Amino acid sequence: MQLPVAMPEVRSQHFDCHSCTNCCRELVVHLTAIDRDKIDKQDWTGRLGVAPYLRQRREYVLRHKPGGGCVFLMDDKRCRIHAEYGLTEKPLACQLYPFTLHREGDTLRAGVRFDCPSAAANKGEPISHHRQSVRRLASELADAAALFPAVQPVELRRGCRIASKQLDRVVDRLDVWLRDADRPLDDRLLGLCSLCDTLEAARLDAISDEQIGDLLTLLVGELESAAPREDLSPPTDRHFALLRMTVFAHCEHVTLGDLCAPWRLRWRRRVDQLLRGRRMVRGLGDVPPLMPGAPAVAFERVDRVRRDPATPPQDVDELLTRYVRMRLLSHSAFGDAYYGWSVIDGLRALVLSIAAVRWLARYLAAAAGRDTWQLADLQKAIGLIDRGAGRAKELGRASGSLRVRFFARDHGLARLIFHDSAQEGTEVSAATTAG
Repeated sequence: MQLPVAMPEVRSQHFDCHSCTNCCRELVVHLTAIDRDKIDKQDWTGRLGVAPYLRQRREYVLRHKPGGGCVFLMDDKRCRIHAEYGLTEKPLACQLYPFTLHREGDTLRAGVRFDCPSAAANKGEPISHHRQSVRRLASELADAAALFPAVQPVELRRGCRIASKQLDRVVDRLDVWLRDADRPLDDRLLGLCSLCDTLEAARLDAISDEQIGDLLTLLVGELESAAPREDLSPPTDRHFALLRMTVFAHCEHVTLGDLCAPWRLRWRRRVDQLLRGRRMVRGLGDVPPLMPGAPAVAFERVDRVRRDPATPPQDVDELLTRYVRMRLLSHSAFGDAYYGWSVIDGLRALVLSIAAVRWLARYLAAAAGRDTWQLADLQKAIGLIDRGAGRAKELGRASGSLRVRFFARDHGLARLIFHDSAQEGTEVSAATTAG
């Protein structure tokens, strides 16, 4: 069945491939039956001297070279399949990246992954220029396998479904709020936290879908006056510990080598992961390595890092706003694209991810020996955080859900956001924080 493809209308988002090869070196490429048939007909096994793909449980993935990187990645950063046979002969996942597709009702929703450095840095043509290629790939993927089965309806909150039409109304109205560049981004995030708190407490079971849509539209329109008005106290040690754990869960990247390792090595890695996670929660001494080759950095030093005065706050807001809007408009912050979570829980997780991006940017600057973070640190941080969003099993487990719900208590998320603003000297409007 041919399903329509909905592209997110984020006109400020651009992308073109600039051959950084991050995706070729770091990601695991899953193959369809059509992909394998093309590769077999091109006789790569005979030409490479090794099978170009291998089986992992019920799926097939591209092989990597012993030193890392896809088996088809050449020294000049080009794909060998692309160079010899053309773009359309590459695996469909490679052609689609950094775009994503997931099914919601009778629509395929497209999104953009910010673990692509070009997407995070906003390099290239507007994403609308890629509309036709995304639609073509959606059609080929639908023909390749049952990759887009029917999914469960989206829930507004746990146990309370929201109709597709009403969800679209709410998302569109929220986007108006989020793209308002006349307000600091932290104002907008605090308003989002307030909306989630209000909806969590509201009695919605006795009203119709149409009434829910009207109520949500009204609440979004009142976000400025509805944001937390009491004095926001600083986050607690527990808040900071769970924030660090959120960062850790996002950064735990499973490589092809990890997937193919013998069970003893996988078990050893799991034990090491648990030990490093415990150190991350304690927040004492050195930060456990969050990426291969990372130098030892003390937690204390990370906490002292501030934004580089040469990095304009509006550039920071622009990047983070693009990311939040992309996740919202692509519906990849909730529903089946995000572990089946409700809209409320998904939006809270999205706000928490922004706090995690900021912490990780400070860590990256400290690891580079600097006392201030720059826009490039934020771009790399947002890529690391987005790499696992909706894809890392750890984030979707009960522990991840409990973390988000803990932050929902006592304005925990708002306190984190306000704390970041105070640290960086960013103004938050009096309307948001007045007593």
